[in-house]
Amino acid sequence: EAPKSHSISNNEQLINELNDLIEENNDLKDKLARNLDLLDNTREKDPQYRALMGENQDL
Repeated sequence: EAPKSHSISNNEQLINELNDLIEENNDLKDKLARNLDLLDNTREKDPQYRALMGENQDL
């Protein structure tokens, strides 16, 4: 069995790695949300897309 202090340092390392991954995941979620917003904004300016969404019925 590993010494207690060794287990604690391993646990701390795993916690730090997990926190880094959580932070990276949150950053990626934010980036995805921004990209989806940009995509929606671009689509909303496209007359064909707006027609498909029921807008611009005069096309």
